[in-house]
Amino acid sequence: MKKIMNERGYALVTVLLVIVIFMMLAFSFMGQATSSIKQNSVIEDNSQSVALAEMGIVYYEHAVRNVYETNHQKVIDEVKAEQQNDIQNKISHPDDYYRQRAVSKMENILKNTLTSITKTFEDNPSASFTSSGTISKITNGLRIEFSSTGAEENKQTTITAALIIDFTEWVKRDEDDGGSNETGKTLPTGNEIKDPGKLSSCSKNNKKEDFTGSTCQIDGSVSYGNNDQLTFENSTFKVDGALTIGNMNKDIVNSTLYITGSMQTENMNSLTKLRLHVSGSAAFGHFNGQGLTDSMIEIGGSATMQNIKLTKSQMYIGGAASIGHINGMVDSYIFVNSDATITGVDFGNNSTICINGTLSIGTINNNSNNTSKIYAKATNPRNKNGVITITNPAEFKNVCGRNTGGESPISWGDSTITTEYDYQY
Repeated sequence: MKKIMNERGYALVTVLLVIVIFMMLAFSFMGQATSSIKQNSVIEDNSQSVALAEMGIVYYEHAVRNVYETNHQKVIDEVKAEQQNDIQNKISHPDDYYRQRAVSKMENILKNTLTSITKTFEDNPSASFTSSGTISKITNGLRIEFSSTGAEENKQTTITAALIIDFTEWVKRDEDDGGSNETGKTLPTGNEIKDPGKLSSCSKNNKKEDFTGSTCQIDGSVSYGNNDQLTFENSTFKVDGALTIGNMNKDIVNSTLYITGSMQTENMNSLTKLRLHVSGSAAFGHFNGQGLTDSMIEIGGSATMQNIKLTKSQMYIGGAASIGHINGMVDSYIFVNSDATITGVDFGNNSTICINGTLSIGTINNNSNNTSKIYAKATNPRNKNGVITITNPAEFKNVCGRNTGGESPISWGDSTITTEYDYQY
């Protein structure tokens, strides 16, 4: 009987042990299941936030491309119009100048159009993405760095990307150009202002000459003093010889002066819409007031002049030149077909100085954001900072020459757009 009781006791202990083991296993499986549910929930939230961040990246990239495509032709038309206006005004810029104009215009459009983007979803209010970017210039193009943050419940994921708009092929030479830098370009000759021909003789009024509205000429050389009060407004005035003038006390407005010999003056006042041709040499004093505005001066021989200022104006000097300080130069062009000495220059935008010889120059203040440049065959001192030295004749003609035809040899292409993604989140 005692043996039977012992066996029953062992069986009970065994059953209890089995129950305890199964309970431990059950609790273990329940813990693992709970942990798996939590992990799956975290993974699901993370996957959702990643998907939302990717959606925001794609959305912003399409927004950039849409702005570019919408405004591409507009920018081309504006830059082409600027180039044609430069050609008409005898202003020559290298191809890269117009490429950079396109880059700047597209940069402004993108900055003024693109804003931070936030999107939410009606079927899931807790899901959203926010995208934003910054735009900066690079060599021959633009770099748009942008990021997108996707959010799902309490989980956020941020992805960054960079979009490159490469304008290298945006401005290029036509295929029939053959790659030559000389096609369509010629150096200026100083013969843009045409000889008005034989005119009627100018009447004289005790040398206090008012040529307002007159079209006339003086045969032979002539001199005027400081008190002669010369007035040129809407005038065509030709001297078939040399012209000598004292101080010009009055402005010259909308007039053509054609001098077949040399010309010498003291100080001159503001010159607006003046077309002055001097076949021989010239010596000028200071250009006071506003200086040259919307004007052209051609000098066939050598020239000396004191301080000058140019706005939307061109100057050609066929021989050597000695120029004082250029106090301001905006949208203007100076070409010297020999050696030149310039005391100094203060550059505004869109201006070019070309010296087809050796340039000696003092201070250079360039405030043009690299839209104004100086080119010379050689410099003194050698390799002067701020002067681009070009010894190759073809290259010099390319940057300093002007287009001979009405149509530009430039063709307007398209830009290459690439995107780089960063999935480190």
